[in-house]
Amino acid sequence: MGEIMIHDRWLRPRIGIPLLVLLLLSLPAPGALAQDVAGTVVRLHGAAMALSPEGQARALNTGSEVLVGEQITTDRDTRLRLRLIDGAVITLGDHSTFTLAGYEPASRGVVLDLLQGVFLGVTGLLDDDTSAPMTINTPIGSFGVRGTTFWGRQGPGRMEVALLEGGVVHVEGAGVQVELDQPLLGTDVRPGEAPTPPMRWSDQRLEASRLTVAFPDE
Repeated sequence: MGEIMIHDRWLRPRIGIPLLVLLLLSLPAPGALAQDVAGTVVRLHGAAMALSPEGQARALNTGSEVLVGEQITTDRDTRLRLRLIDGAVITLGDHSTFTLAGYEPASRGVVLDLLQGVFLGVTGLLDDDTSAPMTINTPIGSFGVRGTTFWGRQGPGRMEVALLEGGVVHVEGAGVQVELDQPLLGTDVRPGEAPTPPMRWSDQRLEASRLTVAFPDE
């Protein structure tokens, strides 16, 4: 949202200085309203919904805005692609549930809670070390990324994470952190256990992972 401009020639004949000051103080800070919008659905195959913190549900469509704090859920055989306002792109597979828990346009950082399902993320420019950080929390562990393309899944009893391109992914479980610093490295995390040592995933596993977030024509 652009800066709100108030022209004196509109106000001077009608209100005095005290009322003008009160009006200015009541206006939202620049960007305050814009912070509510985290991104836009740019592609959707299947059905998905957004649930507000107050419990209000709405169906999502291509072009729908997604707000900070909303829980996004995808249905069977669904793919949803969301572009955040900082340019990061998130793709969800079917039966996925995640929440845009925190988003700060000033630093362009994002915190996501992935409760279940599969997730492909592209954050910022792959060759830009100053790109915005993204943290993904799951019931089992968490991982942080910056300037990367990565894939993750939170399934029954296991979290899986792979670095596909660029940057570094830091994966944490049971208070232990491992670093994925080469493309195609991945790790698994089970409840109460440290992440497995990073290893190069097989072509078969990488392709199976890709298909979980691919649209029918991809």
